[in-house]
Amino acid sequence: MSGKKKPAGKQIALCLLLTAAVDGLGVLLVTLLAVKGIVGEDRVPQALGALAFCAAFAGGLPAGKGRLGPGGSLLNAGAFALLLLLLCFGGWGEGIAVRGLIRLALILLGGLLAALLCGCAAQPVSSQSFALDTVVTITIYAGGGEAEAQAALARVDECEALLSAHRQGSDIVFLNGADADENVLVSPLTADVLRAGLEIGEKTGGALDITLYAVSQLWDYKSENPQVPDEAAVRAALEKSGRGRVCVEGNSVCTGGTQLDLGAIAKGAVGDEVMACLKERGVVCALVNLGGNILTLGEKADGSPWTIAVDSPFGEGYAGRIEVGGGKAVATSSGAQRYFEKDGVVYHHILDPETGYPARSGLASVTVIADDGLTADALSTALFVAGEAQAARILEEQYPNVGAVLIRDDGSIRILGDVCFTEEAGA
Repeated sequence: MSGKKKPAGKQIALCLLLTAAVDGLGVLLVTLLAVKGIVGEDRVPQALGALAFCAAFAGGLPAGKGRLGPGGSLLNAGAFALLLLLLCFGGWGEGIAVRGLIRLALILLGGLLAALLCGCAAQPVSSQSFALDTVVTITIYAGGGEAEAQAALARVDECEALLSAHRQGSDIVFLNGADADENVLVSPLTADVLRAGLEIGEKTGGALDITLYAVSQLWDYKSENPQVPDEAAVRAALEKSGRGRVCVEGNSVCTGGTQLDLGAIAKGAVGDEVMACLKERGVVCALVNLGGNILTLGEKADGSPWTIAVDSPFGEGYAGRIEVGGGKAVATSSGAQRYFEKDGVVYHHILDPETGYPARSGLASVTVIADDGLTADALSTALFVAGEAQAARILEEQYPNVGAVLIRDDGSIRILGDVCFTEEAGA
């Protein structure tokens, strides 16, 4: 799944063209007023200097957070309009001719400003890193720049260092090595994520289980020659699972002898942390992409909804597109994301907590739209495991404000909740 945005090239070219038009008009009017004797010669350098100052900002010089970029055309046009008002009412000229000329200039500027408001947006800043076993992309459209994007990526790394079951020194690695009855003090983030995972597991009837680390380790999807694990080994690993055995009190955790794996919820939880980081730094419009998890911050400049593409679980291309507003999270779980084939049977990575084997629920893909990343991420896995009938019941009874797109094994689609989904032609 990926977030789609229109190329900024045409918008940038338009804004630069409008900026040049504003400056050209300014020079022309100042020259004309000087020739007519309406503006004294001593005022001409001041007027042209003001226009040059406006043009410098419109060109995208650093100012505050990020760059003004093409959006600086607004400042350019606004300052020029102020200059003309001063010419009109500041005692620099008199008479109907002056006021008529200024009125015409202001009308032209009004048209330019309207065009800028409709067609221009700040040039986006995008930064990437590899974390959480996927490519993480932070794209900022307004309210920040490279510094804010890098801060968000740093926050991703900090969260992974706490939540990963594979990164030495993490809270989860430490918990998995603790004694069954040992109480371990963890970070507030880890405790919060564990509590949320256990709660969602309860509400979904066990379709989400964050204690399947021992089982998941038997399925080596990255191996050049992956094997289906022995049934006895799977049964033994299941003995180390059971969400009801985990106890979280404050920041103290006792695993009860289970092995924790936050793979089904970690990306969503980290996405929420990134959103908080961006907001704290003043970012007002951004798109965060953590592999199959998309989070939106703020509304797009042109007022249109964010468009999120849902990958087809049957090969290349898209199954369709979802439109969402700002402050939404979209997560997809699909058997096509990670799998291997053995003796004609496909084994994907989404495990059924009851069997320890890949879930066979009749669904090929589940996409969830929620108000936060953790809920979207967790439910996309849980609903995939639960199957269509149970998924509908879970959302109706437990998560009425959450929507989902279910793609069945036969390619047909069912929409749950209030979701704006457009199926791709030929999908």
